[in-house]
Amino acid sequence: MSKLSVKTKQVRFPVAPDLYGLFFEDINRSVDGGLYPEMLRNRSFEDSIPPKRCTVSQGGVKFTTPLGWSDQFNGGEGLARWMKGFPPTAIPAWYTQDADMRLDAGDTLNDKRLVSLRVFLSPGGSLKNIGYQGMAFKTGAKYSFYMFAKAADRAAPVTISIHADDGTILDKKDLVVNPGAYGRYDCGFVAPKDATKGYLTITSLEASELCIGFTSLMPADTYKGHGMRCDLMEILDGINAKFLRFPGGCIVEGFTKETAMRFSNTIGPVWERPSHMLMWHYRTTNGLGFHEYLQICEDLDLEPMYVINCGMTCQGRAMELFESEEIDDFLREAFDAIEYAIGATDTPMGRKRAAAGHPAPFKMSYIEIGNENYGPEYNKRYQYFYDALKKRYPSIKYISNTHTEKDGLSTEIADEHFYNTSHFFMENIHMYDGYDRKGPDIFVGEYAVNTGEDSATLRGALAEAMFLMGIEHNQDIVKLTAYAPPF
Repeated sequence: MSKLSVKTKQVRFPVAPDLYGLFFEDINRSVDGGLYPEMLRNRSFEDSIPPKRCTVSQGGVKFTTPLGWSDQFNGGEGLARWMKGFPPTAIPAWYTQDADMRLDAGDTLNDKRLVSLRVFLSPGGSLKNIGYQGMAFKTGAKYSFYMFAKAADRAAPVTISIHADDGTILDKKDLVVNPGAYGRYDCGFVAPKDATKGYLTITSLEASELCIGFTSLMPADTYKGHGMRCDLMEILDGINAKFLRFPGGCIVEGFTKETAMRFSNTIGPVWERPSHMLMWHYRTTNGLGFHEYLQICEDLDLEPMYVINCGMTCQGRAMELFESEEIDDFLREAFDAIEYAIGATDTPMGRKRAAAGHPAPFKMSYIEIGNENYGPEYNKRYQYFYDALKKRYPSIKYISNTHTEKDGLSTEIADEHFYNTSHFFMENIHMYDGYDRKGPDIFVGEYAVNTGEDSATLRGALAEAMFLMGIEHNQDIVKLTAYAPPF
């Protein structure tokens, strides 16, 4: 029989209070259609637009950046495997019956939207959105729909409907879309039965021409009323984590200058937030933005850890460097983000936070300067950002992507990432036993068994647990950890 001895008088070091945290990044379509429960895919009609300065080839199958990195595009559908089982369409997720549709770049909802959707409908013609491989409706659940739209020349009566897998109408509402300027049109639905492959339609009662600028369909019931999906938030809450690292990850870096993450693009009304192409094969409308991440931290009692771009795109994907004034732009973005989080309401960003419904400050505990960046160019930018941020916000803890202390730079916390086989994690249970205790604290910011036959298996999970046991024996230096990705 096994025997476990606990020696309470032999205290080695204090337990790291924030040892276990969460890391969340928009990957695997985990945000739109996931934690952020938008049910309409391509709600801004922009998915089929290639990233700026990128060239599309092979009939839209792939795009290539100016410096030569390529990824799947498939007309905006993303990975080819995501398209299986659905008929092709020129505008991802949207289909017509007895109607024609096209993108219109000249008559958009606002200057942040790249296009609108112009639809020419015959009497009884319809526009359909299939969501993320179908929409799941639950018996008795309520759903909220809105769209910004206008009719071309005269009022257009339309019916908005949600449908079950077999096409049965679950609920419908009639609206009249007026001509002139864009207007917002809202309605709600109640599902009388379950569906797993449902969809939404907009049907015209007579011949009409509509211009639609933005759409949304979401569950009316969200976590604490703050817009996130209840079941997934409850899972995250049950982990009892201490911090949240956001919004990435590689998406912070981007694969071109235009796709690098900027705080300013992720606040304000969602229909006024620019969309952009993510590293992970699809476009986001930034509905889960900076304010929403801070609200998640507050709702789950997590310390915020915000990752900022320091003037570099992803070094593993034909890096582009920002220089001079461009770098200062990113520094200003970082200052603005922090002020938005913790600034008083008489500051410019604090006023914007209050206008968004949160007059009281949020928290901002950690800032990570860059993501998985390294080398001389990173060191230069890291120290520049660290000095400026530390001077203005000395109470925040700052994280480096590498052991910059070895190059003589100010380093409070060093971030280490491990993606490997189960054998790697089992063999490295004692990795931190010999680390220099005079160096910076360690943050294992991303780790997972994601290669080899043990990925997403019990054996892989046990290997990760063994690695964490080694970390728990070294909490005097390893102060933070986060598995990646949670979804």
